[in-house]
Amino acid sequence: MHSDFRWFLKECGGGVVGSEWMDDIGRLGETHTKFLAESGSPRGWQMEDVFVIGWDKGGNPFGIHHKSGKMFVEDHDFGGIHEMAPSFEAFLEQGLLR
Repeated sequence: MHSDFRWFLKECGGGVVGSEWMDDIGRLGETHTKFLAESGSPRGWQMEDVFVIGWDKGGNPFGIHHKSGKMFVEDHDFGGIHEMAPSFEAFLEQGLLR
């Protein structure tokens, strides 16, 4: 887990950033269980190496890529995995500016 996200959990506890809901520490386990249960071929979530931290308003998982720290979302309506922000910090900044 990235230090920026750890700080956010400790200081803010989760909640809404922009239009996205980020889990608090109590819900992260539920999110990871749900994501893993719904992952894999042929029609499940395909994101890999991403620490899922919440679900967007469309029910898509989003999270922090382990190696790069980039924020990604997987879109079940239009397909594909898309970069939301170059970092968790940038994601927070974008959410505050919306």
